[in-house]
Amino acid sequence: MASPSTPRKGGSSASLIPLIGLAVFVLIGVGVTGFMEQRHLQTAGSVSDSSILGEWRAADKPWRIIFRADKTLGMTIGDSSDPEPGAYQLASGGIVSVTLKNGKTFTATFREFTPNQFDLVDSEKQAVTVFAKAP
Repeated sequence: MASPSTPRKGGSSASLIPLIGLAVFVLIGVGVTGFMEQRHLQTAGSVSDSSILGEWRAADKPWRIIFRADKTLGMTIGDSSDPEPGAYQLASGGIVSVTLKNGKTFTATFREFTPNQFDLVDSEKQAVTVFAKAP
């Protein structure tokens, strides 16, 4: 009686080597692509001083903000004609932090696809006000 033949183990492991190489290549490609996309997202939303300088008006309220080159601003809230002084700081991702002298803080979010408007979020109330660049 003939003994049953057993499959050779060497043949199956040899066929896995190209697959492992391909998997490593794909993982490296995905990692590099993800890293490049993350870097793009970090710099794509950045905002420059020159793009925010000037007067901005709220769409649905009688509010007004004037951004100045020296990182100061004046913000008129409500019907007041005297602007509240404050300062702003640019951050990455299109975020601008606004701090008024009276202690109120806001966050402005600038986006590339709407360069002539931004959202201002009241840090205390989380209320959002849309501002547009004044003509």
